[in-house]
Amino acid sequence: SVAGQSYIPILRDGYNEVAVLSSNYSAEFGRAGGAVVNVVTRSGSNQFHGSAYDVINNSAFNSLTAGDRADGTSKPVVVENTFGFSFGGPVKKNKLFFFGTYQRDLVRSGTDATVRVPTEAGFATLRSLFPAGRNPNVDRYLDIVGNLRGQRELSSVAIGLGRPDIEFGETNVSSPQPVNDDQLLTRVDWTPTQKDSLSFRYVYDRQRFNNQFPTIGSG
Repeated sequence: SVAGQSYIPILRDGYNEVAVLSSNYSAEFGRAGGAVVNVVTRSGSNQFHGSAYDVINNSAFNSLTAGDRADGTSKPVVVENTFGFSFGGPVKKNKLFFFGTYQRDLVRSGTDATVRVPTEAGFATLRSLFPAGRNPNVDRYLDIVGNLRGQRELSSVAIGLGRPDIEFGETNVSSPQPVNDDQLLTRVDWTPTQKDSLSFRYVYDRQRFNNQFPTIGSG
């Protein structure tokens, strides 16, 4: 596109230079609406070079603020492991070079949500009115609710026809949401003459949310 590539994966060892332009763009950046970020990918050289790393971010190493502790806020559980490697060098000295880097980011965290479900009494009332097998919609709903029961902010829901109201309440539910992110960058540079140079770059990024839409409970 005229504005250039809008997204580049965050590879720790993949870049040689990052420049941020905030105003007074030259003609080549004329369509930029905000800051322009130029990223120059790393290339090979006449010497072989490489690296490997493993970065761990664990909520066990984090702490709550004084305000969080006063409010009784619990520490969110987050475990992130980012590891990768890079390697580059010459194919033909002073002429042809290669470079490649791979990174994997594993995030293991959870999300807390407030849901409104029948209380213990409401669940029993529903089951007495609709025994298992009588109404497939009620059976499906109660299977989704599983072992969750409303605990607070109670209210009654009328279902009509002279039948008793169903008591509902709020409760909290936690669900794991693991994320796997694989990133790859390769580059080949060819300098046939002192005045000419050619570069080829391939960027790959695949992010997977293994539990993006979790169910609220288990039966």
